[in-house]
Amino acid sequence: MRPLVVDLGRDYRGGQHQALLLLRGLVARGHAPELITLCDSLLAHRATESGIIVHGVNAGCRRPAAVVLIRRLVRKKQVDIVHANEPHALTSAWLARAQRSVPVIVSRRIALPLSTNSFSLTRYRAAARIVAVSQFVAKSVVASGLAADCVDVIYDGVDIPAVISQADRDRARKQFSISRESFCIGNVAAFVKEKGHELLVTAFAKLLPQFPKCVLLLPGEGPEKNKLQELVRRLGLEAVVKFPGFVQDVDSVYAATDLFVFSSHEEPLGSSLLAAMAHGLPVVAFARGGVPEAPRRNGARKHIVAFFSGSYGGCNASTLRTTHRHSLNLAKACPNSFGKIAEICHSERSEKSLLNFCRQKEGFLAPLGMTELAHCF
Repeated sequence: MRPLVVDLGRDYRGGQHQALLLLRGLVARGHAPELITLCDSLLAHRATESGIIVHGVNAGCRRPAAVVLIRRLVRKKQVDIVHANEPHALTSAWLARAQRSVPVIVSRRIALPLSTNSFSLTRYRAAARIVAVSQFVAKSVVASGLAADCVDVIYDGVDIPAVISQADRDRARKQFSISRESFCIGNVAAFVKEKGHELLVTAFAKLLPQFPKCVLLLPGEGPEKNKLQELVRRLGLEAVVKFPGFVQDVDSVYAATDLFVFSSHEEPLGSSLLAAMAHGLPVVAFARGGVPEAPRRNGARKHIVAFFSGSYGGCNASTLRTTHRHSLNLAKACPNSFGKIAEICHSERSEKSLLNFCRQKEGFLAPLGMTELAHCF
């Protein structure tokens, strides 16, 4: 099969990483995927390193340029299916009229409902299937007026990392200037309002007097970063709140972390939450949006240290204080038990699901010679 994955996102975030995992998984299964993305983007570089054919477009004209490329590749019969990984990609595929020649799949990983204007809905209705990253997102899509039988849920996947060794931990701690004795609370998210960094920093400030060896590790970039750094200065936390910026090797963040706090107050699913679980970390998360679906799969919820279904303000200093003690006790009692959760979120499952999303629902699998892939995962 020759899938064409299109992602025109300007940043490298969870959705772009899922596109990369999908591309690698398709290659591993003998398919020949190609990618349209921004020139010189991190996704373009990483896909190229993985042996993927990459068609680059300039950021200033990303949608028109993508339209031209999609139309050309489809007309030349170089692709069998188009996967739009985000809304700009869907717009380009629709304007290229790709849906008239090949099936178009679109991923939906946004917590907000679809816009109900005719242009937005027409784009999504032209897709052969809409892939939502959680039941929460699927419900919002259907509530926007799209047919439920056109929506499938395929959860994000993660690569299963190797067990973090003491050497890995020491290297990561040295990289971020964190001592071996410190208790590191970590978070991985872009600095945007919905990720809840302000609440996390405020709660951390109240926790610190009782646990002075705690540090807070906040990698990433985003429009709220300067505001958050100002809050840290105002609270006098410069020495214990780390802002390392964009970290290319994000595994090092998990290696340095003792407790992962997922402070997002409205999340479609939470790929960094899944990654933290796969790394064997105890986590604190809110039961908001699609987040509750991640730990509920295969009975994994018992691995969550603190899981809140109340108001968003429920993550306070008392919460972190209790969780800090709980996570230390669990780490001493069963240091390897958390790693078992990795089995529920392997990226292979997402790759297989995406390949087989239309099983028993659409008739175009057989013409593409994909009937051998029509099996459940």
